Amino acid sequence: MGDIFGRMSMADFSGWEAFKESPVISWICFAALSVVITFLMTFSISDIPEQTMAGTVAQRDIRADRNYEIVDENATNKFKEEALSSILNVYDYDPEIVKRVNDRISKALVDKDPDIKAGFEAEFGIAIPDDDWGKLTPQSIEAIIGKALGKYVIADAELLSLDKVRGVIVRTPDGKERILQLKDLNSIPSLEDIRKQILEGGGGGKHLPQSALRIASALVQPNMAFNLEETEHRKKAALANVQNVIIKVDAGETIVRAGSRYEPRHLIILEGIRKEKEKTFTPFKIFGTFMLVALVIISSYYFAERYIRKFAPQKQDLYFMGVVLIFILVVLRISVGLSHAVYDSIGMGIPIKAFYYAIPVGGAAMLIRFILNSETALVFSIVASVFAGVFVGGSLNYTSYCIVSCIAAAASIAYADKRSTILRAGVYTALINVLAALSIQLIHANSLAESLSWTNVFWYIVFAIVGGFSCSVIVMLITPLAEYLFGYTTDIKLLELANLNHPLLRELVIRAPGTYHHSHLVGILAESACESIGANPLLARVASYYHDIGKIRKPLYFVENVPDCESKYEKLSPHMSALIVSSHVKDGMDLAREYKIPKRIADMIQQHHGTKMISFFYDKALKSKDPELEKVDEKDFRYPGPKPKTREAGIILLADAVEAAVRSLKEKSPSRIQQMVEDVINGSFTEAQLDECDLTLRNLHDIANSFTKILMGIYHQRIEYPKEMLEGSAKA
Repeated sequence: MGDIFGRMSMADFSGWEAFKESPVISWICFAALSVVITFLMTFSISDIPEQTMAGTVAQRDIRADRNYEIVDENATNKFKEEALSSILNVYDYDPEIVKRVNDRISKALVDKDPDIKAGFEAEFGIAIPDDDWGKLTPQSIEAIIGKALGKYVIADAELLSLDKVRGVIVRTPDGKERILQLKDLNSIPSLEDIRKQILEGGGGGKHLPQSALRIASALVQPNMAFNLEETEHRKKAALANVQNVIIKVDAGETIVRAGSRYEPRHLIILEGIRKEKEKTFTPFKIFGTFMLVALVIISSYYFAERYIRKFAPQKQDLYFMGVVLIFILVVLRISVGLSHAVYDSIGMGIPIKAFYYAIPVGGAAMLIRFILNSETALVFSIVASVFAGVFVGGSLNYTSYCIVSCIAAAASIAYADKRSTILRAGVYTALINVLAALSIQLIHANSLAESLSWTNVFWYIVFAIVGGFSCSVIVMLITPLAEYLFGYTTDIKLLELANLNHPLLRELVIRAPGTYHHSHLVGILAESACESIGANPLLARVASYYHDIGKIRKPLYFVENVPDCESKYEKLSPHMSALIVSSHVKDGMDLAREYKIPKRIADMIQQHHGTKMISFFYDKALKSKDPELEKVDEKDFRYPGPKPKTREAGIILLADAVEAAVRSLKEKSPSRIQQMVEDVINGSFTEAQLDECDLTLRNLHDIANSFTKILMGIYHQRIEYPKEMLEGSAKA
């Protein structure tokens, strides 16, 4: 990842100039951009009064600053209480207790073991006479116990007193359940009641001795017991199924209006917002948001910079894109808030989400495309659309809409050479916005959140149209500011520079008319060639007007400005002559700075000769040199350069050379013109002057055809009119 902005080294901190050019600045700006966007996503200004009471009057309107989902604790607790009240206490019924007691009795009384008798007496605290012990039989006691435990018996009747209204669930060992209601519960005796009944001789024990009844009373046990664990498990499951009651509040929604009294619902919402704000700015959330923002930006840039050939932004371009991104996100956040305010005030049944479609997110992409290029605009569109979707509550629909709108806006403004083109771009964007909005509505026709109706569709279309036209407004308002702050040259600015009343062009036509005429011909050739290969024709034409402005300083040293072809170089050495010729490039740059010609044009002044050889004076120097006294250095006879960096600059280099070469031809027949064009282009290609400007061989072929066609039209041969016709026209 260190190669994204370049590798850092200790040399970057050796001085201020080195630091300014180092990758450190780019990384700092990237971090600052991520911080600002994170701040916009997470920060919210509290507008909630500290203390509120139901019934008091609100002193001002209170609106939500962002989307909230607030849990209504009171309503939720009410549902939980209802869920708990529906859960009946669970009791386990054990019918095997009778068998276990009877087994114990059988074992004791069959053996008649004295030790067992002593154990009975000690365990139950009774004295059993030997005569009674001898008369006891298992069947007699088992009959009493069997009859006593033949129904539900509970240890304490008080346990059922609270459940008699609701009922209880009785569960058998095999998992079967039965609900007992009030009538059944009233008939369930307690263990104390059963023992008392046995001691009184009930249950068929009147003929038995008192000691036997006491044994039976002591041995009887409850067969129904409260199962606390199962009851609690069922209550927890019931609570888990209760969903929190959520109050949804959208960003900008009016919670309470000034002059209205606070109601319990208002207090719940305000308290919920307070709690959300307390946990919103946690370090984890801020850091996570920062990481997400940084990853979206850096991954998009990393991919584009390596795999999109024409994506090569300079530092200035990156700063510009960062500023535009922050600007459109601020506009988006403000617009979302205003949308809710308008929604609350007009009350026309307009869907709140329809307002979002009027926000000109696509205007940012249109601006990037208008000032930079389509590849950069595409990458910017994706990043801006992702953040826009997050800003309106993580809406995938809105993200999709923004991507379509941004791409349409960027595509509609290529080579806008007049302001009406920007307006047409807004119309085109509005049309695509309408189709995108309509598509999204049709996809969600059966959505429960928002029903599809012709009224809703109408409003979505209206606001989509507004959003499209707003994109044009954004571009027209921001472009002059971008040109001023970042030094960009848009096509609109180029049109201003193309005005022949520009002071520099007026001076050129006065002081160097031949150069002025030559520059116009170069402009015609360059414009036509750019159209043939898809480059920027307006940029090439305007740059051609200014490419030779340096000749204003010494106009008579250039042959096109000397009618009698008198040479100023006859008395000068070849070295001095070459220096004067090449100096028009430096003079042109000085004039460009003086007249504040944009860098985009000034660069082509510097590049329009590349590093080509000034062949005429170089050959003259070679012929006139004294091998023993001087050595001719080829570097002294080359233009300072650099070589053309763009396709437009490369075309101007070729057009300049071709126009001068064809003008010098004595015979300007089509074949001679075509041959000269091909020779000049081949010479420049062979001399490696076009290596840095991204012109392909196919481009050069198309450029040659374009040049030839234009030059044949300019220098076409005319027929010689008869003398009588000329005299007649003169008399007329």
